[in-house]
Amino acid sequence: MPAREFVESGPVGTELFDTASARRSAHVLPDFVKGVLDGVPMTRTSKFLDAYKPDPFAPAGATGGHVCPFHGEGLFSDEELLQLLEAALSRGLHAKLHATADATVRQALEAVAVMRERYGDGPVFHVAHPEFVHPDDVARFAELSVVADASPVLWLPNPMNSVIAQQVQDHYMERIWPLRDLHDAGTLVAAGSDWPVAMEVPNPWLSIETMVTRRSPDPVFPGSLAADQALDLDTAIRAHTVNAARAMGLAERTGRLSPGMSADFIVLDRNVFDVPVEHVHNTEVRQTWFAGRLVHTAAAD
Repeated sequence: MPAREFVESGPVGTELFDTASARRSAHVLPDFVKGVLDGVPMTRTSKFLDAYKPDPFAPAGATGGHVCPFHGEGLFSDEELLQLLEAALSRGLHAKLHATADATVRQALEAVAVMRERYGDGPVFHVAHPEFVHPDDVARFAELSVVADASPVLWLPNPMNSVIAQQVQDHYMERIWPLRDLHDAGTLVAAGSDWPVAMEVPNPWLSIETMVTRRSPDPVFPGSLAADQALDLDTAIRAHTVNAARAMGLAERTGRLSPGMSADFIVLDRNVFDVPVEHVHNTEVRQTWFAGRLVHTAAAD
């Protein structure tokens, strides 16, 4: 439930939060509020601790409309963020915070630390799209029990990351999407679809493969992106299954196959552990089962 209007108009903030219980059903769980703390680094609307490079698209001698050095600007003040989290937690809700750059990631962690003092370990906090995390803040994710909500297929060479590299200091690209550092520090890394923003069709197989390879399957985009931040295949699959269920507060219902859990599973055309990881993106789903019912069968070849 959005804290403010962002992409679409409609009810937001406490006006919307107060309707959560009336909107609840067996499979619609309005448990989280969403705060967008910054923009995206491609458009220089994320807020960084280190300044952006000079604007490559600005006319010679211009600053791109910003005072240099330009670090970007956040969308919430510290006080406004604390007010948002208080409004959510006091209603028994949880919070997902969009924070793409290291300054806004740090702002989110500082606000969560305050809320942990007030509300303890119960509330769930996500930082969504943490592309850039300062090394000093990596351990704080686990210390504060903050989920790293990883967006799909943004951790590989592609046009978007080429534009980002033109905007940010070079050292940032060396640690972009620090999934390995976060995982090794004990952070719950959960894969989100970010649909329909990140991709037209949410393809978890491309997301899983590229978490492991940090390479694009498309030879038009060679090389790798911060390869030392790659995850192993088992960890990548957990990020898309049991970790995602934990992040949503559904770990006792779904995310794994176990007695007493909802029978939510898929039947694949291959064992992804038995094929080269570079082929995982070609995986096809033959059947989808939800709550023990067959709800999708792939068309015959």
